[in-house]
Amino acid sequence: MTESLDSLISYCQLNRRVCPFPTKWNELYEMLPRKTRVGGGFKPPAPLILAAWYEASDSMKRARLVEHLQ
Repeated sequence: MTESLDSLISYCQLNRRVCPFPTKWNELYEMLPRKTRVGGGFKPPAPLILAAWYEASDSMKRARLVEHLQ
């Protein structure tokens, strides 16, 4: 990872932040330039919103957001 990406990830997790609220996270995801359909899903996988918002742990949400930022 580059230093600027590391800085962004650190900023996003500052003060125990987890991820953006669902609407904003989906907006970020829609901006990703290299989404591809893989089977019944996408790569990178969709944000943990809608029903997944309540099922996913904070650590799962953090990891998915980092995957999107990378």
